[in-house]
Amino acid sequence: MERKMLVLDIDGTLTNSKKEITSKTKEAIIKLQKNGHIVVIASGRPTAGIIDIADELELDVYGGFVLSYNGAKITSWRTNEVVYQQVLPAKYIRILYDFAKENNVGLVTYEDECVVTGTRHDKYMEHEAKINGIRIKDVAPFPDYVNFNVNKCLMTGEPEDLEALEPVFAQKYFHEAQIFRSEPYFLEATP
Repeated sequence: MERKMLVLDIDGTLTNSKKEITSKTKEAIIKLQKNGHIVVIASGRPTAGIIDIADELELDVYGGFVLSYNGAKITSWRTNEVVYQQVLPAKYIRILYDFAKENNVGLVTYEDECVVTGTRHDKYMEHEAKINGIRIKDVAPFPDYVNFNVNKCLMTGEPEDLEALEPVFAQKYFHEAQIFRSEPYFLEATP
């Protein structure tokens, strides 16, 4: 038998409009894994925001993988080993923070099971924490606190503000980072 790999996004693909995996979908994915195939959950979400889904699909039992942060981190769910990772250069933490403050938008990154911020909370930041099932952790000063590997930073704000900021920031740093909007209210920076 030839082994195959099924790679699934979460929102709108694996889960329904209630953000749930239907029993029919779950049964089919478990059967696929029992037949020796590999399942990978791929998402822009942080790893902590994928834990419940990966566990529900028993990726640890069958040797599946979690591809988080838009592909910047790949984790073997069976061994919890990070098999691939890209991180933003450390200098970007201060650059992103200063840019967010100057333009009055939010900025977050992720640590363990927290959304970490050093800017004011907004409804979009709270939405990010809620959909991932993790809490917001306020830190100060943000650039000094974030001295760990960062797979992704996320600026949050009103869609029209981020739409105007995206080309300015992307043009300035296009050789060193990917800058894009994943939602009208999220401006992401990834390696």
